[in-house]
Amino acid sequence: MHRPSFVLATSALTLIASAAAAQSAPTRSSLGEQGQMIFGAERVLSLFEFQSFKTTATVNNITTSDSGSGTAISFVSFNPTGPIGANGGGIGVPTFYTIPRLGFDYVVVPNLTVGGSAALVIPTGAGHTTVQTNNGQTVTSTTDGATTSLFGLAPRAGYVIALSEMFAIWPRGGFSFYSATLKLPPVTQGNQTSQDSFTITQFAFNAEGNFVFTPFPHVGLMAGLALDVPLTGSFKQERVQGNTTTTTTADATMWHLGINAGMIVYF
Repeated sequence: MHRPSFVLATSALTLIASAAAAQSAPTRSSLGEQGQMIFGAERVLSLFEFQSFKTTATVNNITTSDSGSGTAISFVSFNPTGPIGANGGGIGVPTFYTIPRLGFDYVVVPNLTVGGSAALVIPTGAGHTTVQTNNGQTVTSTTDGATTSLFGLAPRAGYVIALSEMFAIWPRGGFSFYSATLKLPPVTQGNQTSQDSFTITQFAFNAEGNFVFTPFPHVGLMAGLALDVPLTGSFKQERVQGNTTTTTTADATMWHLGINAGMIVYF
């Protein structure tokens, strides 16, 4: 379910890099020259991630807060449910800060970039199979699995500080809007079947400090810190049981600090 995000990002960058390499006389230019278009596969490699999540709801003058946090170290981040739980139940909260996304930036004047990134996860189905063997007879049962859908946009501005033709520092900052939904498989108890889903929506400020290494003309590797600070957000838990739908909402905040890497091509 998660691998298409990575495949889409890297495939797109490979095609762009191939087009750039196919130019008749490739020349090296420093990152940040006016008029450059910069395409990126971002947050592809996750070297370290920290996330914290908190919901606050007031019902009948009673305020309830629930929070969790977690860290993770991985080589590729494909986990749109994150390392933290929801409502103390250990259910992964749908998150959007640790998955790959595609980026585009344009150098409007020397060193000054304007652009953004986008992330999209479309569930294509998931399943769980259980095989039981008793006295030589095998019974196989298949149930639906949990699915995650996600959409996000993050406009930003940045400034390229070229150290040389091969090295640069690229700080960027902006805002982001993301919405992610985790839908659990149906659960049957007696004659009743219920299904839960969790949705988090958030508007946040984000800042990045990237170190860029361009060993080949028009192709670079990028790594650095990423900080996402919540400004406003909401959390919704929805349970469908028969013909009855119960919805619980709360204010939500999700913090994220990570060290990750990706790839860019520019021309």
